[in-house]
Amino acid sequence: MDEKKVREAIKEFEIEVQVFEDMISYCKYFEPKNDCGRYEEKIAMRKTAIEALEKQLPKKPEMRTAYNNFD
Repeated sequence: MDEKKVREAIKEFEIEVQVFEDMISYCKYFEPKNDCGRYEEKIAMRKTAIEALEKQLPKKPEMRTAYNNFD
């Protein structure tokens, strides 16, 4: 995958995580007797996928010296 597709996939997974977190808060507030564990499992899977995709992104080099204006 190229960098653009990886970033798009990460963004989609982040949106899904937010949706599932909202579903958990809804479930706890309106349906306290129901088990919300299935949403927590889905969140954990999405976060694992995000971590794996982030490892595919190229890392930016760190600057070891500061460049000053020599005018």
